[in-house]
Order: sequence, then structure tokens, then C-alpha cells
Amino acid sequence: MPEDTYDYFNDYYSQFESIQEDSLFNQIPVDWNEWAQVDDETLIQSYLPKKGIKQVTIGIDHPLTTPIELFESIPLSKAIQYRKGCIIHTGGAIWGLDFVPMKKKSRFYITVGGYTDNKKHYTPTDQSTSPNCIQIYKYDVLDDTTSLYMCILHDQGDIFDLKWCPYFLSNKHKDVLGILGVLSADGQIRFMVVPHPHELRKLNSRKPVYLKVVHYRLELNINNTHFTCFEWGGQNRLACGHVSGNVILFNIYESLIRKHPYAIQVFPVQTGYVTDLTWQNMINPYQLIVATNAGIFYLYDLKDPYSPKEYHKTSSSQASFAPGGIDEGFLYSLGDGDVKIGYGLSKRNAFSNIINQPGHIWSIASCVYHNVVASVASTGSLVIRKYTKEGPSYGSRMKDDSAIIYLLQYNPDTHGMTFYDKPKAFPRYDEFQSRFMNPLLSLNRVKWNQHPLNCGWVCSGGNAGLCRIDFTGCMKLP
Repeated sequence: MPEDTYDYFNDYYSQFESIQEDSLFNQIPVDWNEWAQVDDETLIQSYLPKKGIKQVTIGIDHPLTTPIELFESIPLSKAIQYRKGCIIHTGGAIWGLDFVPMKKKSRFYITVGGYTDNKKHYTPTDQSTSPNCIQIYKYDVLDDTTSLYMCILHDQGDIFDLKWCPYFLSNKHKDVLGILGVLSADGQIRFMVVPHPHELRKLNSRKPVYLKVVHYRLELNINNTHFTCFEWGGQNRLACGHVSGNVILFNIYESLIRKHPYAIQVFPVQTGYVTDLTWQNMINPYQLIVATNAGIFYLYDLKDPYSPKEYHKTSSSQASFAPGGIDEGFLYSLGDGDVKIGYGLSKRNAFSNIINQPGHIWSIASCVYHNVVASVASTGSLVIRKYTKEGPSYGSRMKDDSAIIYLLQYNPDTHGMTFYDKPKAFPRYDEFQSRFMNPLLSLNRVKWNQHPLNCGWVCSGGNAGLCRIDFTGCMKLP
């Protein structure tokens, strides 16, 4: 790796650590009046996905087929020696997925949300107010075990996305797990200050802990706007896009303190509704990349927010973004299966292709600590690849060093799912044609663990209701 890139990542690490330690969000306490612990089994079951068993096959040389009960998991090491990670049966289609920000190296928490079944598909005009739950799993790195740690019960229906505040560290507050933002299918974004399960188990030893939301800390429901995406940015910024084509910038810290939305800027976009957005940099976010369903990317500079620059045009109506963390760069995916890196205003219209995989890419994720991007597609594939300041990274003799972590396949006879680990190449095109016909194969979300102590872990999930956690071996900082 070039010396300047090495210095950049080390500088990024030290700055982000400093921001987390001194974050304003650490001053926000939990309010126990916003929560009610539930012990009634009948009430609990009304919020959970229907119980069922999924047949899952894993392994490379000696495949292992095993049933998985709802909320149970199977370690990858059962079929692949020395392989860290697991597969969790979460129930319905997964559309919300994230790691809880924390510094513990020996364990971490995975948060899963979505639909209560596998038959729904999200559109920006869906309306849903039905019982649902957010699942939080604990993964123990040393024991290679996974368990359902907490269930948050709510009445806001299906979940399209969820994101933890990246600037809050749960281990600094014994009674607070973190600040969670949730985008529901009704188009509203709601925030909750989640209590830590350790404190609840002092009063009730039941495992897992079931909490029902009585009141949200904050609800963004300005003039019945229908939001489509949101992104945390800095100590006090939250960018939200919605179907009317505007991007609203909130002072999220003041909003949480006041328990009322505090909007500071509105950016108009006139070419359709906003499909995704991201900040270029999590340390000092001042540039915002916005995509619309018209296939146009806009770059907003907060120094001159009312003069957006039309940055790029594509043929895709559904793009996905991730911060590149390198100078002014950012990562984005297109509907044709390409993941590219753009270089911001410094090199306008300069792009490098990083990943190409069959199918529509629903989600991409990056972690600047080991400069690797991950992408998941409608064909059931998870692919990762390293990138550098100059674009894609190559191995010896300029060979493509991208890696297919796994391919998902559905067996209509047994209704089981098979994970093909680390195939050398994608199947032939005619085999992939049948994959587009079955929505159960679609992987909708992928996330990296953003803390440097656990930055080698990636999780992914989709319509099959299976969340997979993988260790990629990228733990060493550049």
C-alpha cells in the first residue's frame, strides 16, 4: 500500500476514535418511561415472525444439511474447519441490518429488522402499521456462538432500514446500548435510545429480553413527508431524502434533546425522488452525494448547498452508496451489477470499476480501516474487493483480487437454502437466468463492523430470512 494511503488510514482511525470518545451523543441518557418490559408470552408471539424451520446446507468439500429453528443459528465451523461466523434464522425478509457500535473485541451485537414474512416487497408508497420486532443478536468471537439477546417490539409495521448512531459507544454507558434510527415502510424515521440488556437482566433474568416501545425519543414526521433514506453525518447532522425530491438536513443532536425535529436546511432535487445518499467522510462531513430514481447523482457542498452539481448520469433508477473515505471519493453501485469508485470534485466524471457481479446490486458497504468494499445482489451473491486511492486493487500479475464469499441457491423440492462458499467464479449465464425468477435468493443488505477492533466482520441478509456473519480476515490495519 502506498505510504500516503497508510498515513491516511492511521490518521482517520485516530480522528474517529477521538470523536467517539468526546461525542455529544454520549450525554443523551435512557428514559425508562419510553419502554415497557414484556413477559406475557401470548403478547410476545403476536409481534414475532411465524415459527418455522429452514433447511440450510453449508460446506465446501463435505456439505452439511441441518434444520434451523426461528432465532437459532448454526456456526460455519460445523462444516468448514476454522471458519468463523454463523447463519441465523431471523424469520422474515431482511431490510434493516447493522452492527451496534462498541469497542469489545471478544463480542459484538447484530441488529436485524425487516418484514414478518418472505412474501412482501418494499415500494416507497407502502403503508403498514402492524406488529413487528427488531432483533438484536450477540455473537461471542471466542466461543463462536450466537444468541438472541433482545427483541424490540413495536407497532410501526415493516422496516426498510435501520442505522445505529456511529458516534455513540455503548461500553461508556452501562445502561445505554445505543441510539437507533429506524425507517419504516410508512415513510417515517423514528429514533430510540435503547437500554442495555445487562441492566434489564438485573431485574429479570429472562433471556432474551423483550422490550416494547411506549414512546419514541424522536419522530421525523414533518408535514406527512415520506422519507426514503437517511444517513448519520458528524456530531449534529442527519441527512434525509424523500419522495418529493427534497433532502432535509436535521440537527439530530438538538432534535434528540428537544424531542422534536429541528431542520436546518432543505435541498431541492427536481428529477424524481431520492433513492439513496451518503456523506463523503464521517469525520468532517461537508459533501453529500445524492441519487434519484432518474439515475442522476448530485453533489451538495454545505458551503454552497443551494447550488448542487450534477455529478453523474446513469441508466439505473436504484443506486446504492457507501463512503469511500479517501480524499473526496465515494463508492456506488448500479443496476447492471457494477460497483465503482468516484473521486468527487477533484476528478469530476473520473470513475474506476471495482466489482462486477450478475444481478441487481441492492446494497454496498465499505470500511476505511481495511479499504474493502462488499456488495450483495438479487442473485444471492456476496462479493468483496479491496480498493486503494488509485481505484481497484490487484494481486500478483495484475489479477483481479475480488472474492465471492458465497452464492445462495434455493432447492424447490426441499424448500431449503444452500450456501456455496468461496466459488472461484459465477455460474454460467443460463443458470443465473433462473435466479432472477426467485425473489428468495435476493440479498438486500450488507454491513461492515465499523470499529477497528472488529473491522474484519461483515454481515449480510435478504428475502430468505437468513442473516449470515462472516470473518473476512481483514482485521489488520493498513
